Amino acid sequence: MMSVDAAIWKKFQVRRRDNLPFNASGTRTHLIVLFAELGFKKGAEIGVCRGEFSAVMLKTIPDLELFCVDNWQPYSLIRSENRQDLYHQQAVANLSRFPGAKILWMDSVEASRQIPDASLDFVYIDGAHDFDHVMADMLHWIPKVKHDGIIAGHDYPIEPGVATAVNAYVKGCNITSWYVTREVKPPSWFWVNQRQ
Repeated sequence: MMSVDAAIWKKFQVRRRDNLPFNASGTRTHLIVLFAELGFKKGAEIGVCRGEFSAVMLKTIPDLELFCVDNWQPYSLIRSENRQDLYHQQAVANLSRFPGAKILWMDSVEASRQIPDASLDFVYIDGAHDFDHVMADMLHWIPKVKHDGIIAGHDYPIEPGVATAVNAYVKGCNITSWYVTREVKPPSWFWVNQRQ
């Protein structure tokens, strides 16, 4: 059976001469297709907004159980309380037709306490984009992913907080094989969980 890293290299046409992070020729939708091909059935998206990408995951991966985590709290002028309430309503409308969608309307760290360690096939982190929140999401959600599952997230290297947190984590944990998609919309970062 092909390793998860080998499946990534094949699907995303990764070349050995690339430097870290490896260039993954594809989009985050291609990443979700890979999840389906790997037989992943249980995951989490941290930061759901309107639920659009959660819906893509639920449509693409048969029988997916997906924890859709967001607190929908205001945090800037463009994410006012009224706007976040509207996003929450849109997420509920977008996801209510999928029996596998489990909406957790709460803080990411609080939600992580409800999920057993090593019980998820993947996590996709796209919550608040400042360093502290991204690092907290990684520290609390990565242990929830099984060995050979995939840890992923959005907006690298576009958002400085995301880039700084991801760079610090991969360096501190000596992750020697990780990837960034190549797409016009903000790229996604990901790697295979090697922790037991």
